[in-house]
Amino acid sequence: MAGSTSPVEDFFCCQWSLQRTEESSMRTSTKSLANWVKRQRAEYKKFKGNQPSSMTAERVAELERLGFQFKCREDTAQLSKEEKKQRRREQNRVKSQRHRDK
Repeated sequence: MAGSTSPVEDFFCCQWSLQRTEESSMRTSTKSLANWVKRQRAEYKKFKGNQPSSMTAERVAELERLGFQFKCREDTAQLSKEEKKQRRREQNRVKSQRHRDK
């Protein structure tokens, strides 16, 4: 259909428009964007696990080309117990600081 955009284009248009909206409407747009990102990551996980998915290799390539991150957290499986403890302490410190700053 002429004039239609892909979900990828919608994602980047939404990011662009987020920068130009007022604070109250930004919350709604951010939630929509977050839900879209969550769906893409879930479909990617199914795709990589050879499960039925709406994700395709072409879509993965397009999203990666545009800088989409399918994993938002670092894999900590290879870290030692002490390194994991240090990370948890740092995360807790940051959370406490954010709470105090409110």
